[in-house]
Amino acid sequence: MDPKLYMAAADGGNIHALQVFDEIPNQLTPKKNTALHIVAQFGQAEFVEKILQLFSPSSLLQQRNAKSDTPVLLAAREGHSTVVSMSNEEGDTALHEAVRYHHSEVVKLLIEEDTEFSYGANYEGNTPFYIAADRGFRDLVQRSTLGSVVSMRLSSSLEIKKEVEVI
Repeated sequence: MDPKLYMAAADGGNIHALQVFDEIPNQLTPKKNTALHIVAQFGQAEFVEKILQLFSPSSLLQQRNAKSDTPVLLAAREGHSTVVSMSNEEGDTALHEAVRYHHSEVVKLLIEEDTEFSYGANYEGNTPFYIAADRGFRDLVQRSTLGSVVSMRLSSSLEIKKEVEVI
């Protein structure tokens, strides 16, 4: 990877530096990280958006480095919730999109990586669980992916409600 590209991605200083590099998807660090891996790892949300606008997002998001980490995994590991929970203009997060297009393994991965993140409704009021149920994706609703997250959150909110009623 060009050192100038790496520095721009790591420090988030000059977003316009990305536009100089036509071959961003093909430039890799020695550990096989793409520019998207670098910006996600360092929590550069503005750079993440820019890279995804300039290049094909699906291939970049799924590209794994030498340790088989995706950019989202690196962001989650480093605690950059703004990168992991980014949403589009409809308010859809990565989980909404993974559910909508029935990418079961991606759904499982997102939920396992960030068990504390609250996957709420998008701007239309649809949660990932609702989208799965509405589209008839029983495997996502029933198996230990979305179903367990919803039941876990429902039971914890009911416990809180019970405690409030007792007081």
